[in-house]
Amino acid sequence: IVEFNDRTLESSDKMLSSGKWEDVVCYKKNRVLCQKYVELNHISVKKALFKTQTQLNFITKAFNEFRQRSEELFHRKLNNFEEEFHLFQEKTKYIESKLEVINNKTDISLRETAAAEFYIREFIDNPVPLGFVYVQLPGQPEPSVLWPAVQWSNITDTYGGLFFRVFGNSSDPFSEIQEDSAPRLTAVVSQVKQKSGNRNFNEQLRPNDKWSKDLYTGSDGGDDNYYMSFKLSSGEVRPRNTAVYIWKRTK
Repeated sequence: IVEFNDRTLESSDKMLSSGKWEDVVCYKKNRVLCQKYVELNHISVKKALFKTQTQLNFITKAFNEFRQRSEELFHRKLNNFEEEFHLFQEKTKYIESKLEVINNKTDISLRETAAAEFYIREFIDNPVPLGFVYVQLPGQPEPSVLWPAVQWSNITDTYGGLFFRVFGNSSDPFSEIQEDSAPRLTAVVSQVKQKSGNRNFNEQLRPNDKWSKDLYTGSDGGDDNYYMSFKLSSGEVRPRNTAVYIWKRTK
């Protein structure tokens, strides 16, 4: 028994059911636990060992079952986690690929938008290149109306009265002015045959709207002699045409 100050607190048979216990009075400063050992017989020991072995086997079996279930649950959870993690990785890759496509498209779209804005601004500021020549036909607007953002100079006087032809064949070299020319009567000759010799009457014709000298053409055998004179018009040799203006972008 356990006693403090001569007072019994708890009997030993309540604390341990196996074995046999006896109460022994013991006084030693009122704080010593005293026990008298009682020998057990082999039957009691055998029963105790069997009971202990049975309990140990039960505990071992329960522990093994618990460990097996725990391992199965762990592996099942681990497999589920690996599958979910793999699925998550696949979804992440898919999302990243879509984001990359979107980013690329966004970058391309931004670059294309910036380029388009640049070219639009450039076209507004420079609708035609510097030095561009514009031929204004009758009834058509001046270039300053069509392209008011730039400045134009009228250079019509530089080419006043000229017709233009493609370089080649009988043209003069490029940028040189070729004088007017046309197939026309330029000279006449009158000849009189006499016994003493032939007499020639020559006249150069010029486009000056004036009559040439009289040129002998013959006689009727009597007193009448015949003469002929020529007049060449000073008018231009030209096709049907209309005048145009020529403009040049200067700023």
